[in-house]
Amino acid sequence: MKAGLRIEILDEQFSGIAGYSGDDAAILDADDYDVEVRWNRAAAYISDGRPVYLSVRFLGDRPEDARLHALYVK
Repeated sequence: MKAGLRIEILDEQFSGIAGYSGDDAAILDADDYDVEVRWNRAAAYISDGRPVYLSVRFLGDRPEDARLHALYVK
């Protein structure tokens, strides 16, 4: 696998939120500057007003080649 990103959504205790972490984490391997992250969940909102956190990990045979230049959340 070329370098990529694994993105999970965590709760206030930094535990993974079901459907958005673990086996359900979003995996990005696109080589682009404008990539939309999508999980396999239909829910539009994952929080009831409490904060959530993103965990971003580099993946692949050479994770040192991956670059994260910016992260925008809508």
